[in-house]
Amino acid sequence: MNLLELIKKNAKEHMAPDGTQYSGLNLAAEIKITEDLDVSRRDVEIQALNARIIPLRYHRNIGSIGFTGQIKLLQACVGVVGSGGLGGLAIELLARTGIGKIKVVDDESYTEENLNRQIFSDEDSVLSKRKKIDMAKNRIDVVNSAVEIETHSVRLKGHNAEILLSDVNVIVDALDNIHSRFVLQEVATDLGIPLVSAAIAGFCGYLTVIMPGDKGWKAFYNHEVVQERGVEKEWGNLGPTASMAAALETQEVIKLLTEKGFPLRNRFLFFDTENNDFTYINVI
Repeated sequence: MNLLELIKKNAKEHMAPDGTQYSGLNLAAEIKITEDLDVSRRDVEIQALNARIIPLRYHRNIGSIGFTGQIKLLQACVGVVGSGGLGGLAIELLARTGIGKIKVVDDESYTEENLNRQIFSDEDSVLSKRKKIDMAKNRIDVVNSAVEIETHSVRLKGHNAEILLSDVNVIVDALDNIHSRFVLQEVATDLGIPLVSAAIAGFCGYLTVIMPGDKGWKAFYNHEVVQERGVEKEWGNLGPTASMAAALETQEVIKLLTEKGFPLRNRFLFFDTENNDFTYINVI
């Protein structure tokens, strides 16, 4: 029995919340098919979706992005640079959504100051000085084992960035300093890859999508004289602010990959949740 036949044999009828019937493949069946035929889980899920059979874990995605959109996510590779407050939650959301491969770049270990906002951190990881990328991989392996997660314990620099990120479809900027953000924008431009970028401080955050050739952060900063860090040195980084920015970054990645909606290009979304102020700043 080939892969498609086995998928169809294991698919069951389910009822959606709106009362419609659909054909779905549950997690146990996915895993068994993978083991029986020695194929990847991603191949099983893509083949099922091509046959209009929904892996149950993605059922709540389909109404928004459709079968084609879910397949595009499974076929995509997203690079996440930084796996702390922004990057950690972005990685988890991307994996839960069904991004086929996530490449993570981060060379840091956890400290106690991370515990207020970094989703993969816990007390044991701090005390044992665990690497952030190791905690990220462990988490994603149990959240969605169909996702391939590739980790690199290095600091992003001009000489290694192009090698690390050359095969990704979208890059997520989850960095914590302005200098590295400029390096990443230049690398994304050189590689011709869209960059989803965000920064936070206190109750506030910025978010934008930078396509190759766009001004991006250069519209705000002179990269020759810019300080290493911004106002977050004084305001700190609140957990809800980091989570909000990471969720918005992930949404922009999904939009870019599925070609849904309008990317936040040539605009910065500024949000100040202390005063409930949400403003768009055009940078064309």
